[in-house]
Amino acid sequence: MGPTVLSNKRILIVSCLYPPYSVGGAENTVRKLAQGLVELGHTVRVIATVPDNEVRKDRDGRVEVNFVSNHNSYWPFDGKPHSFLSKIFWHMRDIKNARHGRYLDEQIKEFKPDVVQTHNLTGFSPAIWDAAKQAGVPIVHFLHDYGLLCSRTALFHKNKSCGGPASLNEIDPTQRCRSCILLTTGKTERSQQVDAVVGVSQAVLDLHLKSGMFKNARIKRVILNSLSPQALAEQLMPKAKQPDILSIGFIGAVKPEKGIEYLLRSLQHLPKGKWRAVIGGRGAEDYVEHLKATYPLAEVSYLGQCQQQEFYPQIDLLVVPSVWREPLGNVVMEAYSYGIPVIAAKRGGIPEMIDEGQTGMLFEPENEGELTEQLMQFIDDPEKTTQFLAPIQHKVGYFTVARQMEQYTEVLQELLDQSDARRPDFQSTVDGIAGNVL
Repeated sequence: MGPTVLSNKRILIVSCLYPPYSVGGAENTVRKLAQGLVELGHTVRVIATVPDNEVRKDRDGRVEVNFVSNHNSYWPFDGKPHSFLSKIFWHMRDIKNARHGRYLDEQIKEFKPDVVQTHNLTGFSPAIWDAAKQAGVPIVHFLHDYGLLCSRTALFHKNKSCGGPASLNEIDPTQRCRSCILLTTGKTERSQQVDAVVGVSQAVLDLHLKSGMFKNARIKRVILNSLSPQALAEQLMPKAKQPDILSIGFIGAVKPEKGIEYLLRSLQHLPKGKWRAVIGGRGAEDYVEHLKATYPLAEVSYLGQCQQQEFYPQIDLLVVPSVWREPLGNVVMEAYSYGIPVIAAKRGGIPEMIDEGQTGMLFEPENEGELTEQLMQFIDDPEKTTQFLAPIQHKVGYFTVARQMEQYTEVLQELLDQSDARRPDFQSTVDGIAGNVL
C-alpha cells in the first residue's frame, strides 16, 4: 500500500474555545491551524462552546464553525465567581459529558471526517474521544496546558506548584491536590484512545507522558507555536537600542504563578535612575493593589490590558519570570519579532524558546538574586542588547505558520498512513470470503 496523498481530507476540530471567544493563546493556535488546513485544500469544521445555550453555525473565512452549549451548569470562561460546591458538580460532569459525546457522534456521522483533531477539552470532556474511537476515526490531540491533569489547568495552587517542584519536569502523583486527583479521574485511562499526541513544547508533552497518559499514541511529537503572517509583516524589527535608561517589560496575566512578585523583588535591588519597568496585562484588582502597596517603586508603571504593538516598542528587554510550569511562553516569540532579547525562568517549555546567551538568558526563580544579577549586566553595559539582535532576527524566522503547518501535515500524513495500513484490504477480504464459500 502506497503512502496517503494528503489532500482534500475532512478534518473535524474540537476545541473548548475559538475566536471571537478567547481567553488565551490556545484558541488562536487552533484558528491558525484551521485556516492553514483550509489553505492546503482540506475541508475543516470546528466545534467550540459559547456562553449561552444557542447552537449556531458560523463561518471564519472558509472554516465552518459550530458553536454549541457546553451542556453544564455554567460556562467555565465567564469570569464569574462560583461556589465551591457548584465547581465540584461542574467538574464531576466534565469527567464524562455524555451529551457532548452524543453530539459528536452525530457530527461524525454527518461530516464523515478522516481525522478528529482535539485541543483543550474543558467543557467537552474526553467523551469526545469515546465517540471518535467508537466510530473508528483516528484522533490527534494537542496539549496546550495541563487541563487533563489539573482542574485549574496550571498545576499551581495556593502559591505553589502541585505535583512537586516546578523546576523538575515531572509529577509526583502523591503531591497533587486531592481535588485535582478526584476531578480528573478517568482522563488518564481514556487518553489511551488517542492515536497521536502533539505538545506545544517538549516539556508539556513529557509531563503528560510521565504521568501515564497517551501510552497507546503511535505518534508523539512537539510542534512549537507560530506568529501569524500578519503579525510578522506588521511587527518590523527595530534598530538596536543603546539606552541611557534600561526599559524592562513584563506582559501577561498579572497573577502569582506568572512570577510578577519575583520580578518586583528583583527590581528593588537595581540602582535608582538607571532603569524603568512597564507591566502590561490584567489582574484581579485587589492583587494589583497588593503589588503596588508591597512594592512601591516609582519606576514601575502598570499599563493594564494593552496590545502588542503598544507594549513592545516601549521596552528594551522582556522578563518572563514564571514560577509555574509555563507550557511554552508565546510572549517570547512576540518579543523576538520586535528584536527584543528575553530573560526568562527555567520553567516548563520556556527554555525551548531561548538560545541562551544568543537570543536571551535563563534564570532559576528559586535562586534569589540571580535575575537581579542578569538585569545588572544590561544596566552596566548599555550596548549589550545589540549582541542579541542578529541571533534574534534569525530565530524569529522559525516561528512561521508555514513551518507549523508543514510539521502538522507530517503528523497527519503519518497518522493516516498508519490508519490505512491497519485496515484490512477490502478486496482481499471479499476474495477470501468467496474462496471459503466456494
